[in-house]
Amino acid sequence: MEYKGNWYIFYHRPTHGTSSMRKVCVESIHFNSDGTIQEVEMTTQGVSGPMNPLRRMEASRACQLQGHLVVRCQRHPEDTPVEYLSQIRHGDQAYWRYYDFNKQSISHFECKTWQANAEADIEIRLDAPDGELLGTCHLRPMNGDVNYQIHRTAVRPVKGVHALVLVFKSPASVSDQDLLNLEWFRFTQD
Repeated sequence: MEYKGNWYIFYHRPTHGTSSMRKVCVESIHFNSDGTIQEVEMTTQGVSGPMNPLRRMEASRACQLQGHLVVRCQRHPEDTPVEYLSQIRHGDQAYWRYYDFNKQSISHFECKTWQANAEADIEIRLDAPDGELLGTCHLRPMNGDVNYQIHRTAVRPVKGVHALVLVFKSPASVSDQDLLNLEWFRFTQD
């Protein structure tokens, strides 16, 4: 669709771990000089431009998932529906495109897991699953009397506009066990 001289593509993607639930997305289209359309990349921010790394990111907004993990929806006790990443296993990866690290300095990564989670590590990487490692967030196993945990780890400072890739690892490299449910994450300056 053309709007005010710019071209856009509208599409939808599945959510809630089922093909019957969808999110509407929009991306800009750019044309080559010969009139062909450049490949359109799925991003988290759509047409709004790179995201502020200090804003809390709902994990379900991942624009690419690799592995076993899915987006689920569940109601919290106060009856508020919450989307989250679930069924996360060793080696799974999730992408959020793009963060602008030029305007904000970062020093820590925080995330919220809930319900039962096993001992696990989240590698915080730039641009690719084997990209620059900013840090690793170690998750303690959750015992039965706690419903959620906030995890925090120091990260290296970074500049530039980058995709964020979280790579989930089991210390024992067990690939057939669900490790955690990830509700949200954010970077902080302190």
